[in-house]
Amino acid sequence: MRPLLTILFLTIGVVSAQVRFVPNDGQWANHIQHRTEVVGGGIQIESKGWTCWQWAPDTSVEQDHHSGSRKGIVWQSQWIDATPIGSTDWDRHGLASDRQHFYLSNEPSQWAEHVQPAAMINADNIWSGIQLRWRGTRRGRAAFEFTVEPGADPSKIGWRYSGVEPSIGPKGELQLIHSLHDRSADFWAELARPFAFQLRDDGTLETVACHYQLTNGEVRFSLGEYDGQRPLIIDPEITFSTFAGST
Repeated sequence: MRPLLTILFLTIGVVSAQVRFVPNDGQWANHIQHRTEVVGGGIQIESKGWTCWQWAPDTSVEQDHHSGSRKGIVWQSQWIDATPIGSTDWDRHGLASDRQHFYLSNEPSQWAEHVQPAAMINADNIWSGIQLRWRGTRRGRAAFEFTVEPGADPSKIGWRYSGVEPSIGPKGELQLIHSLHDRSADFWAELARPFAFQLRDDGTLETVACHYQLTNGEVRFSLGEYDGQRPLIIDPEITFSTFAGST
């Protein structure tokens, strides 16, 4: 497991609900493939999983993330028995009309200009017949979504955490517990209860019972009956506490 990592740039107090996935065009270390801002923290997407950071409640709006003075916590997640994703394996959708420029060191070889964010990124066959999609939500959060093609096995989907302790909450959410978390101070993190569905031939949505299954620290999905001849979509959402000034 790599050491603690920096994930994203977020201006506290001016948080946009627009989540955009910024590719690594040389401005970051090679293992980083995309980064995105979310309400209260950020996500860094890598070949075999992802890393989250979350700003602490006492982080001041005047503090500058470039100086390393901002406080927060970091945890990592790794897919279980998945095919590693190459940086060129992502299909990018909803490309932004603007560009971003990164000058993060004194070395020009590590500068990146005209970097184009995307609203959504997809990678096929992370497990056989299963597509992974990262996207934003209207509330400035991020969700990873799986499309299970007919004949594929959704029980293959799984991941484990390092740095937080997962626990299934009373509403079916997956609570991510860190020693510094404090719900009384509105400092917490979780994955919302998963939502699974299929589309009928007439285009209407048919929900499928879906719950988290937690065994020896491994997170998987427990599913009800569904039509194995149609694609199945499973959609968890990552939620941080919203002390950063947005809901």
